[in-house]
Amino acid sequence: MNYLRCVKNQGFIWQSGKRLDDEIIGLTVGTVYKALPTEPEAAAHGMVRVIDNSAEDYLYPAHYFEPVEIGANGGAKPATTYLPEWMYGILQAEAIASDKTVSAFLRDLLSERLDLPAVEANVTDLAYR
Repeated sequence: MNYLRCVKNQGFIWQSGKRLDDEIIGLTVGTVYKALPTEPEAAAHGMVRVIDNSAEDYLYPAHYFEPVEIGANGGAKPATTYLPEWMYGILQAEAIASDKTVSAFLRDLLSERLDLPAVEANVTDLAYR
């Protein structure tokens, strides 16, 4: 899987010599996005296909992103436990691609991959025990 970090979100569509958008609302600078295979013709024009904040895939200029090196040593970001920044970014990208919150994505991932017994108690009740 390829992940890209957004480094620029300035609008890039021009009409009559004027930029149509000041900022692309589907991209947030610093956020990691999941990259999909890009058609050869689009790649030849310097574009890359990513799943953006709308949970849909679109073509954007490749220079708006930098690659995320999986396993690179980075800072830690708190999320109940401490995760390397690259891992938090990947979880966020996968959640956006699934049109879910990170919490919902992780819950679904755990329930799909682990053989956990059913829990009858309310999850919020467990937090106070």
